[in-house]
Parts: sequence; C-alpha cells; structure tokens
Amino acid sequence: MTVVALARELNPAMTFAQGDMRALPLSDASLAGIVAFYSLIHLERGAAVGVLTELTRVLMPGGLLLLAFHGGEGEAHADNWFGRGVSIDATLFQPTEMATYLKRAGLDVEAITTRAPYEFEYQTTRVYAAGVKR
Repeated sequence: MTVVALARELNPAMTFAQGDMRALPLSDASLAGIVAFYSLIHLERGAAVGVLTELTRVLMPGGLLLLAFHGGEGEAHADNWFGRGVSIDATLFQPTEMATYLKRAGLDVEAITTRAPYEFEYQTTRVYAAGVKR
C-alpha cells in the first residue's frame, strides 16, 4: 500500500494526490497552505529555489508554506535506513540558506526554528521554516 493510499483510507473526507513538486498539476493560487516536511532533502541543492518557486506559484496570496528539513552542510548518505537495506541520500540545508531561497521564491520568512535530533533519529539538526506568499 502506498502512503497516498493509506492517507486516503485513514482520511476519506480529504483529497490526496501524488505528483512532482517541480511541476505541480495545480492552478496558480489554488492552495491556502502547503506542508512539505523532509521533501526538499531529496533534491539536489540547485533545484531548491525552482521547487520553492513552484510551491509558491500554487499558493494564494497570504498562503503559508511550512517546511521541515535536515540542517547542515553538504549531503548525507545512509545504506541502512532504520535497520533496512535502503540506500538514501539527503541534501542538508543551513537555516540562513533556506531563508534566502524562500525569499527568492517570493515568500516572506515568518519563522525559522531548529532543534537537536532525538536519539532515535538520524543525527542532524532539524529545521522548521514558515513562509508566507507576498
């Protein structure tokens, strides 16, 4: 079962769709808010502003974008993700770097906060950012 199928099963009154965040199949200014937790980490650093611009495109003026990502420099790689033989790469972003990207994408940065990882998590700083479409 896919994550989208599970979400539909658990929340039948809500709409869920799968797509490419680099080219969303949505009209301009069609969403009031977007939550994108740990999704940008799966992109190359150079794609971040383009994706944030695409997310901004579909937000209504005053719409809110909430991000969560791994903080740091460069990239992280793991061959054994949570005890499973899964290879994963993740791009790490500094909070100030992401703030610059959000502004370039047309968002006003409302807040950026960080926290240390819990002992059971991958050991990178967690960063949460909120931006509002101008």
